[in-house]
Amino acid sequence: MSQPSEAEPEAESRIVARERVSPAQGIRIRVLVPLCVAMVLLLGAFAVTFVRDARQRRAESIARAAAQVEDLMKSDLNDSIEVMTAISRWVMGDEKIADALRNGDRGELLAICQPILDELRRRNRVTHFYFHRSDRTNLLRVIRR
Repeated sequence: MSQPSEAEPEAESRIVARERVSPAQGIRIRVLVPLCVAMVLLLGAFAVTFVRDARQRRAESIARAAAQVEDLMKSDLNDSIEVMTAISRWVMGDEKIADALRNGDRGELLAICQPILDELRRRNRVTHFYFHRSDRTNLLRVIRR
């Protein structure tokens, strides 16, 4: 009989090592790999959903803020229109101003309207008056002194 060589015991030890892998380790690998893949996919889906929801909430918040700003601006504009309408009616109803405008008397218009403009500037932020002729040319511009 021949004596076994040194390579044969190594081959036998590999075979024995393979046989020593328990069936539980094979089951672990078959279960853990799909479980880890499923967890990574669920985590990714959660992250995508979270980002999408955050963007949607931000867009809704911006839309609400824009609508509020628009409402405030419309309200402020309507208030300004009401003030200017009241001022126009008051100025147009003043006979002294109407006579000076009809006569084209710039000095008289300025003397009458400068104190009015000063008061309106203080109360309503009105900065100037324009008086125009019927041919649409400017007769007088009353501004701060």
